[in-house]
Amino acid sequence: MPLVDPRDEIIAELRALIVEQRAQIEKLTARVGELEAQLGQSSRNSSKPPSSDGPAKVPRTQAPTGRKPGGQPGHKGHSRELVPPEAVDERKLLVPQECGDCHGPVEAKEDAPLKLREQQVDIPVIKPHVVEFIVESRWCPRCGMETIFGKRGIRIAGGAGKRGVGLAAW
Repeated sequence: MPLVDPRDEIIAELRALIVEQRAQIEKLTARVGELEAQLGQSSRNSSKPPSSDGPAKVPRTQAPTGRKPGGQPGHKGHSRELVPPEAVDERKLLVPQECGDCHGPVEAKEDAPLKLREQQVDIPVIKPHVVEFIVESRWCPRCGMETIFGKRGIRIAGGAGKRGVGLAAW
């Protein structure tokens, strides 16, 4: 019987291990490819919602111009004109209670150099127009029956008027 060299057994075990590791490498390489494909997805190139994109900044498509952002020197600014004082509905006086630097107490000066007027325009409160219908009954002197408005005539739709129904339908 021929003698088996112990090195041949070790070589056979190592070859089996290599085959096993090669299969595992192929499986892991495929998984890495899948994960990289998922990383490349966004709401722009898949069916994912925009909220899943995260706070990442969208890359700039234009080349930088070299100018600072905002209004450029010589550009006439645009702003909303102040409403004249007689057209203001409510005034609120805003007086500082402490120093903006050291938070110490402040005092009024007669020649205060800075008084700003700033305005806030808001939409007026919409108050519902409520109509109450009082339904009365009447007795018929000819037949003696009680008649209530709406039994045969116009029906009063409960809940909403014509503008409310129109708004709901809109």
